[in-house]
Amino acid sequence: MNPVGWAEGLALLSSISYSGTLVCLRRGMRGGTPLAALLMVCGANAAAGLALGWLNGEFAHARPRALLLFVCSGFFSNGSGNLFQFIGIQRLGVSRASPIAAITPIWSVLSAVFILGEHAGPAVWLGAFLIVAGVCNLAEGGEGKERFRWLFQGAVLFPLAASILYAVSPILVKSAFALQPTPMLGMGVAFATGGLSLLAARPLLPDGGSIRADREALGWFAAATLANTVASITIWVAILHGNVSVVVPLSRVVPLWVMFWSWLFLGRLERITGRVVFAALMIVAGGVLITLLR
Repeated sequence: MNPVGWAEGLALLSSISYSGTLVCLRRGMRGGTPLAALLMVCGANAAAGLALGWLNGEFAHARPRALLLFVCSGFFSNGSGNLFQFIGIQRLGVSRASPIAAITPIWSVLSAVFILGEHAGPAVWLGAFLIVAGVCNLAEGGEGKERFRWLFQGAVLFPLAASILYAVSPILVKSAFALQPTPMLGMGVAFATGGLSLLAARPLLPDGGSIRADREALGWFAAATLANTVASITIWVAILHGNVSVVVPLSRVVPLWVMFWSWLFLGRLERITGRVVFAALMIVAGGVLITLLR
């Protein structure tokens, strides 16, 4: 087995940073709204990406088709995907929403098999089974039919939709990198698109798209924004230099880090049960099987 390389290490660092983002957002949402947090994250990442892209001379390599792919990536991931993810956090809690959103690798495998015609061996299907079983094990609200009904009608649908949208984005980004290897410019364009799309969708949101944050929430959102900027820079560089089928699953081992941070900082907000831990381990194990043994 090959040792973890530079791109893979960056993907793991991204997962750690992103878990910090989720925990800080969970704390901040006691006095602020998801949209306020998302706009802060998108604005800061857009500014950082465009500034770093300018300093690196990436603007000179810009091509319209690649920029369009970056725009689409931002709409699916930084806009729609993040919105569904953070609504899920607000309704389910970070320790349950983040493992569900972390099933992104299964959508990548299914796309490769049924759209690209790639071969999937037994390890891939076992990994898919572990991921699906882990998601089902997170369901609460009764047994049998009641749990099944909760799984497909409850708030779990929000992080589940986010996982699908997150799987689309790296494919678009990797395609854009084939035209122009400009990770920071792409990151800036994607997050700017995400922020603008969220503002455009504001009237359609259930609460009218309230943008509100008290002083304490602003502090937590600022910490979340800093952690997310680190996560974004590392994963964009990892996708440029690594294989999407490897770096994306590695960047999605967030549940393990989230439960560690939750145990340290969210003891009064999050209840980490044995079933939640077991479900997260199943999901991560599935991602590892898909990544390393496919």
